[in-house]
Amino acid sequence: MDTSALNLTGKQEAFAQEYVRNGGNATAAYRTAYATELTGKDGLWVDAHNTRHLPNVSLRIEALGLQIAMSEKNRTTKILKELERLAWVDPALLFELQSGSLIPPGELPEDVRRCIQAVEVIESYAKGGDKLVKYKYKIHDKVKAAELLGKIEGSFARDNRQQNPGAALGDLLLQLDGASRGLPGRAVPVEPSKKLLPEGRKKAKRKAKGK
Repeated sequence: MDTSALNLTGKQEAFAQEYVRNGGNATAAYRTAYATELTGKDGLWVDAHNTRHLPNVSLRIEALGLQIAMSEKNRTTKILKELERLAWVDPALLFELQSGSLIPPGELPEDVRRCIQAVEVIESYAKGGDKLVKYKYKIHDKVKAAELLGKIEGSFARDNRQQNPGAALGDLLLQLDGASRGLPGRAVPVEPSKKLLPEGRKKAKRKAKGK
């Protein structure tokens, strides 16, 4: 995003950066960005709130939040790809097709090489004095990798917010700043008091008659 188009001051940019970094605490972000312009406690909250809701600052915060979400998504994708390598690697790819001997590490495909946990190099000499080199490979536990992969994918399926990278950030902002507007979030259901339910009223009437 071209931040120059937002016409942010240096302190506004610092505020937006700190606001996203600290998880949505506008007062703390304002205190950090405007350290030389501190006011009273109430005034500080008002100034922080007003800065948070400046149109250009709000757009910058949204852009920074999306950057973080995409970065986390890319990291998660890399982790899943690595686990898929470990879980589905074919050990036969470690061997030469004709001779059946193990292929040297440097000649293995990258996907296979990354599944190796340890390499043991065994050196020996033939009767003629020629040096012989053999290898022993230990690959990562395929079963554990498959289990972990299943758990991660299952967690994603249960968490609908993974389908919307901005939802988690929006939820947090709505919780920390009740004045936030236009941010994605989810309503929190409130359990009604039992006294307000029909069953509760009936019990209260029976109790009154008993007296």
